[in-house]
Amino acid sequence: MNPDQQDVAGNRRRGTGILAWLCLALLVAAGASMSIQVAHAEQSSKSGPNASSGAAPLGNLVDLRVTTSDSPDPVQVGQDVQYDINVINDGMASATSVGVDVFYSTALTPVSQATPGWSCSLGGVISCSLVATSLAQTSAAPVLRLRFTAPATPQGVQITVNAGASETDVNPSNNTGIA
Repeated sequence: MNPDQQDVAGNRRRGTGILAWLCLALLVAAGASMSIQVAHAEQSSKSGPNASSGAAPLGNLVDLRVTTSDSPDPVQVGQDVQYDINVINDGMASATSVGVDVFYSTALTPVSQATPGWSCSLGGVISCSLVATSLAQTSAAPVLRLRFTAPATPQGVQITVNAGASETDVNPSNNTGIA
């Protein structure tokens, strides 16, 4: 129906496409999970997938999510504390070159790390890369376990973890975890 036509009740339907996109944007901003099917009646003179817009299909987006925990909590002075970091791909496509950067309180002393499935380098920031070439859609990476020694004097300590991949993340707000 063109924008000037009327529906069976005699109502004009101009601008309903804009309203639909506005509702979709509000749902996505609110964190709603959905699948979308779009039908398009016009043919493009270009060929191939996404030839008319060059945009990635909605099904090709990744959504990394990070959760963190620590044990023991609270940690005692001079005691070792273990941080477990979970990286989950909630997206509809595989994520490649998955990595995390772990920023930690300077009062913490990192202990030599060896976590199966991850390759890490120690320094002022601990950078870890997933050994597998990709993290499949709706799957979790092996738990990344990092161990530190707490300071000799009482004080608050924490880590902040940021995850990323080569692909654009549909919801980057959940790529950070703090413990």
